[in-house]
Amino acid sequence: ITITYGTKIADNSTITLTPSVGGSALPTTGAPVTSQITWACGGTLASKFRPADCR
Repeated sequence: ITITYGTKIADNSTITLTPSVGGSALPTTGAPVTSQITWACGGTLASKFRPADCR
């Protein structure tokens, strides 16, 4: 998931949120995931605008 902010908020900065289960990418087929999904954050958005888990 990539979110791009406008110039009024964060000067066209982005944040990327990448889900995984057990360190692996989420499966795209088969049964639904029953384990906890974790998220990795990236992008150019300043820390003060990121969710607490992404700082």
